[in-house]
Amino acid sequence: MVIEFLKKMKKYYDDQCAEYENSLKKLNTELIENEKFKSMLEAESQKVFRDFTPRELDNKNRSKIQELNNKLLELTNKRDEIQHSLSEITSTKNEIDEALKEVRELEMAAEDSRWFEENVYDAGDDKEEPTRNKLSDEVASKLETILSFLLSDPIRAKRELESLIKNGR
Repeated sequence: MVIEFLKKMKKYYDDQCAEYENSLKKLNTELIENEKFKSMLEAESQKVFRDFTPRELDNKNRSKIQELNNKLLELTNKRDEIQHSLSEITSTKNEIDEALKEVRELEMAAEDSRWFEENVYDAGDDKEEPTRNKLSDEVASKLETILSFLLSDPIRAKRELESLIKNGR
């Protein structure tokens, strides 16, 4: 159940990430086009004969250049906002990936614990008393403790299991 929730969250953030990346590509393209147009207008305004005339030439070009400067500033700010949002989403996706990994490890540990419980306690006939002499009583009690923590406190169960493995070697 937790894994399904995490997978849905991951898909949601993947979709949002794709949308932001698409918006970022469009903004970058628009920025490049506006910059080129501004450069072309500036080059056209700086003709040599401009210095020899007493009148103002190309007022339209200057106003258009000013509009483009404002638009470029606006687009740059918007791009920065999108990049910030994208980095936040990416970090959230990484956290979800880590959580998925931990949940899978815990499920594997629970599965191993169930298998171990079935194979240790159910050894022998059904009529006979289950034999616990295959494991020492200490190890068996530690495994029971881990099993009790598995659902309520999976992180502690994982730590207990890791310490049991380290001590058993």
